[in-house]
Amino acid sequence: MRKMLNTLYVTTPDSYLAREGQNVLVMSEQQVHFRVPIHNLEGIVSFNYTGASPSLMQLCCENGVGLTFLNEYGRFLARVSGRVSGNILLRKEQYRWTDSSSHSLRLSKRFIVGKLLNQSLVLKRAMRDHPTKIDVEGFKAGVKEIDRFTTQIEAVKEDNVLLGIEGMAA
Repeated sequence: MRKMLNTLYVTTPDSYLAREGQNVLVMSEQQVHFRVPIHNLEGIVSFNYTGASPSLMQLCCENGVGLTFLNEYGRFLARVSGRVSGNILLRKEQYRWTDSSSHSLRLSKRFIVGKLLNQSLVLKRAMRDHPTKIDVEGFKAGVKEIDRFTTQIEAVKEDNVLLGIEGMAA
């Protein structure tokens, strides 16, 4: 299971990002203003031009922490990330799928069926956990409608029709 981590947003002007051991330091005028262990972070986003030390960039790459630089208005400047891992053949096949409308449609159907099943489960859980606080009959009708849309998805041949079903189910 993937551990959900934090993103550090550095918005203070003239802040410099540095490394001390396994910690990320946010410094300004040679003073440390903030310190956080790298293992607590998933990403760092810096909204200034001051930058980061090469040592911190190495630490981020080694720990899979994305380091993104934006200007003060949020416009993308650069990104530092470590090695891309994974099977290149699998990645190429995934890119080919995006070019094929039949593969894209098949994959889209699966995503939308998953969304609808999750919606149905949320409604059923609400009916089970809070029957006195909600309109149970209305929720039952909603579950029935979602189930009807879910069964219609298998026969869809065009992406616009699929988008319509998804919109109606929402």
